[in-house]
Amino acid sequence: LVKNCIEILNKGGQAWFVGPASGNAVELDLLSKELFGIPSSKEKDVRIGRLQSEFAPLFVRLFGNCEVSEKDFSLNFPDAAEYAKYYLATPQYVELASKFGEMDAAYVMEKIKAVAGLKLTKKSIFISAKK
Repeated sequence: LVKNCIEILNKGGQAWFVGPASGNAVELDLLSKELFGIPSSKEKDVRIGRLQSEFAPLFVRLFGNCEVSEKDFSLNFPDAAEYAKYYLATPQYVELASKFGEMDAAYVMEKIKAVAGLKLTKKSIFISAKK
């Protein structure tokens, strides 16, 4: 991927890469632990932080001219129903539900109110690479 980006960019061209950073969506881990007995799936643990730990050093080495930054886009849901809609659509929930069974949305909303609150920490890593 990185080599292809370098090849197709004109001199002075720029590529941007964005993905979840460490500490992203920790509230979903609390909720998943309450619902399923485990905080997250192995797949989520692999996804989180890959851009930061694996790809960023590669971009810096191959492009040379890179900027790596982390941004916080945390949000607050208006109510537990909206939070539940979001959570039930996440890969984290889908992966856990496929292993342990789906949860009733009303039950998920109860757990959100009791455990997670309405805040969701959203941290992203941004890599700007210039040729």
